[in-house]
Amino acid sequence: MDQKNLCLGFWAVLLLLSEIVNAQQTPLPFHTVEGNSGVFITPTAYLANPPAEGEILGKPSFSVSGAFIGEKDFQSYAVTENLFGNIEIGFAAERIGLDDWPDEVFQATGAGLTVKDYALVYNLNTRVNLVKEGSFDCPWMPAITLGAHFKWNDQL
Repeated sequence: MDQKNLCLGFWAVLLLLSEIVNAQQTPLPFHTVEGNSGVFITPTAYLANPPAEGEILGKPSFSVSGAFIGEKDFQSYAVTENLFGNIEIGFAAERIGLDDWPDEVFQATGAGLTVKDYALVYNLNTRVNLVKEGSFDCPWMPAITLGAHFKWNDQL
């Protein structure tokens, strides 16, 4: 099976799973690879797993994402928690494989400078849903969410 068909199959399975979950009216706890709710790299205005009516905490959401293309690989491990239905706090740890870049740095410097063959990146997110979808008796009102994103990495 070639990569195109494998990718299309992956998205078909994901679409089928999302339809099954939506049919059960369960919120989708998708994450971006940076640890906030959304899909892959695109955040959404909707927060993952809001708490039930009268509760303070929603169920925590966990995700693992990855892409593996030879020595070039990427993995993300994320968790979010929803507070009061309109606040989301998220954290993600990402590992990025650097392929042959460390070898090229070693050869280019001539001084024997070495770097790891991967980088670790950490993300801390906080988001607040300011306007819920359909607010102000306007069915066309979109959800509006404001967020802050903090990122740091380990040393190469």
